[in-house]
Amino acid sequence: MWVYGMEESEFSRIDHDVRERSEYINSPASDIHDGASEVRENLEPDSPLGRNHAIYDEMRAKGLTDYVGWPLVGSHAGELFLAGATRRGSGTTVRAAIMICDLRDFTGVSDNWPRDDVIRLLNDYFDAKPEPLARHGGEI
Repeated sequence: MWVYGMEESEFSRIDHDVRERSEYINSPASDIHDGASEVRENLEPDSPLGRNHAIYDEMRAKGLTDYVGWPLVGSHAGELFLAGATRRGSGTTVRAAIMICDLRDFTGVSDNWPRDDVIRLLNDYFDAKPEPLARHGGEI
């Protein structure tokens, strides 16, 4: 998890038995796993409450204003969505892992480096990811 102003991201390990834990069972992730095509909650303090998951209260306390989550679909998700294969109200269960990559101090780099150098850095960064992921059946 990273929030604006933090120097480093916080990482949490999630064990395989997570689906048996109360914090998962009573979470928006569980709603997605149970077939919801979208989970969305307005976190503004004066908004009418939907499902009151504990994580929503934690997020409100941190000043967050919105939560949204969608299930993942398999290969070429964007193409499937645009082709109409995935529609609101439908869902597909897939096994997936999400890799989140971040460039340390990218805001500082993009504010201070010349534009062409930033673009070159991003191109090099993105060029390094697809081949190893594709070799193991992954996609971006």
